[in-house]
Parts: sequence; structure tokens; C-alpha cells
Amino acid sequence: MSHRSTTLKKLRQGTTETACALLCLAGPSVIANGLSQTLLSGEAWMDARNGLRILALLLGYVLWVRWRERRPVHELGLTDAARETGLGLLIGGLMVALGVGAMAWGGAYQVLAVNGPGHAVALLPLVISLAALEEILFRLIVLRLMERWLGTGWGLFISSLLFGLAHLGMGPATVASTLLLGLEGGLLFGAAYLLTRRLWLCLGLHIGWNFVQMGVFSADATLALKRVGWLQASIDGPAWLTGGVHGMEASVPAALLCLSVGAALLTLAIRRGQWQPRAARGSAHPAALAADPASLARGPN
Repeated sequence: MSHRSTTLKKLRQGTTETACALLCLAGPSVIANGLSQTLLSGEAWMDARNGLRILALLLGYVLWVRWRERRPVHELGLTDAARETGLGLLIGGLMVALGVGAMAWGGAYQVLAVNGPGHAVALLPLVISLAALEEILFRLIVLRLMERWLGTGWGLFISSLLFGLAHLGMGPATVASTLLLGLEGGLLFGAAYLLTRRLWLCLGLHIGWNFVQMGVFSADATLALKRVGWLQASIDGPAWLTGGVHGMEASVPAALLCLSVGAALLTLAIRRGQWQPRAARGSAHPAALAADPASLARGPN
């Protein structure tokens, strides 16, 4: 069989398994969504509904791994979870602070008022639920399963592309801004997952980035949404510096920060042996299945 035919076959197999995993997650999610809409209707219960959806996603994921892959769910293990999440929060927050600092240095960011901390805290449940949803779907499912069949490079590319496309309908997003978001965000969060083979570092990064961006600096990913956090600010400057209507994530400083930190995390992952070539026909590298140090030592089946 030619190399091209083998690659296409692996792509079909990987796509099929990823779709099946997403369907497995969809069952508990649909049930949780129906129950929450019935029992917890109204704006006041929105955070509770989002929490139930995330718990349902995690349940579906655990069921998939235990039933299909027949192994412990190492990537959700709680050992070092607090440390990895905290490190991610710190790195993500500092990156946003540097990006906003670049805008302020260029005269594009000006604080108009300082609101109460409640403005920031109120956004925290939304930020956590959205970050958890995206990391479960795009890193634990798409990246991990596509990597199993096609290798790390293709898994990272496909998951980053889908991550960007998922934001296409948000506000004034364009194809260009969507691809940029997929490139910078997909690389950053994907590299964080590959480094640890666990959820927590990439989740912390995602939460830290979004919370500090929206909850602290009010520099929303989509300025048209006009979310106001702790600092109420005026953002007005060239699009390359501010990201224009797409928010700071479409700016040159943010792109450079994401690509630099993402490249650094990816380099560390490669040095730790976490970059896997395309699996041999009929096999998959255990590191693409789970964060199991013992299986890393064993190598491919």
C-alpha cells in the first residue's frame, strides 16, 4: 500500500474514532442540558447549567476512555493538578499583561475607571466553563485521538484548525482572524497538553488568558461583546497593536507571545520525548493514548 493510501486510511480511522468519541460525550451532555434547562431555567442559573454541562462532558469522556481504551484516565488524575493549573494561570495571566502593556506603551490602552472586583469575579464561572469545554474537546479528544493515528504534527495541526474554526461565528470574526486564533491558541494550548499529557496545564493557561483579558483588563477577545471587568478601559489604536474589532488576540503582540511561549512549551515536550511520529500501521504509540510514564518507557505496541 502506498504512503498516500496509508495516510488517507489513517485519517479516516482517526476521524471515525474522534467522531465516535464526540458522540459518546454528546449523550450525557444532551441529558444534562435537557435537565438543566428544565430544572434550572433563567439567567440566574446560567453558571449552574454550565457547570452541569462540564460535569456531563467529563463523565462522557471517562466512560469513553474506560470502555473504548480500557485504561485509567491518567490525563484527569489529581496528582500535581493544582500545581500545573496554577502554573498555567500564572503564565496565561502574565502573557495577557504583557500584551496589554504593549498596547499601553503604544498609547492604545487607557484606563478610564477602576471597578469593584465583583466585575471580574462575575466573569469567572463563564471563563472556566468555556475553557474547560474547549480543552476537553480540542485537546483531550481531537488532538489526542488524531495524534494516535497520524502522529503529533498532524494531530496538532488538525486540532488547531478546528479550534480556530469553532470561533468563526463569534462576533465579527473573519476567516483570517479565525486562522490566526487557531494558529496561536491551538499551538499554545496544544503544546501545554503535549508537555504534560494532562488536562491541567492547558486548562490553567486557557483560564488565565481569558480571565485576565476579560476580567481584569476588559480587553475582550471580541470587543463587540463589550464585557467590562475590573479595569474599564479605552482601547483605540492601530489594528496591528490592538487587534481591532477582533480584540487583542488578533494583535501582533499577542500572536508573538502565543507563538513564542507555545514554541518553548513544544520544545520542552520534544525534549521529553513527547513528540510522536505517525504510528505504524495497526498500532498507536501509548503516549498518544494517555499520560502513562510506564507506557512511555515501553514504546509502541
